[in-house]
Amino acid sequence: PRHEASLNATVAAVGTARHMLTRQLDGRQVERSELIAGALRNALDELAALGGHLSPDEVIGRIFANFCIGK
Repeated sequence: PRHEASLNATVAAVGTARHMLTRQLDGRQVERSELIAGALRNALDELAALGGHLSPDEVIGRIFANFCIGK
């Protein structure tokens, strides 16, 4: 039950971030990115609770290493 609750919370947090981004795509500019980042951080924290520690800095490092993120 604990794992299921963490997974459900993860899906909800990612859904929240996705919803915030989708609403802004028509304008081609992301506003209030700190709220989106907060929702993604919640998802990350829920996943980390499942079975081990996953450093947010490690995840951010992997994102910047593997994806082109520009202005």
